[in-house]
Amino acid sequence: MESTVLIIGCICTVLSILFAIITFVINRNHDSSKHARETASISTDIVYIKDGISELKTLVNAQTKEQTQMKMSIAKLEARVDDIEKRVNR
Repeated sequence: MESTVLIIGCICTVLSILFAIITFVINRNHDSSKHARETASISTDIVYIKDGISELKTLVNAQTKEQTQMKMSIAKLEARVDDIEKRVNR
């Protein structure tokens, strides 16, 4: 009777160790795939951010060109106004 209890105890111990190892392996694979998904998600977010920054740079460059053209036009108009004032004052 005691030997039966001893054998059952040993079998249960071996099975519990086996279940622990199997659980560890399954969770390790699950954690690895979860980490891969998170990394891919972060990578795509970075790509979207880079694209957004690139668009903003393009818009800023266009605004800068437009602003430069407006400054040139204002300078030309001021010169014309000065010429007209000189003619009127004569």
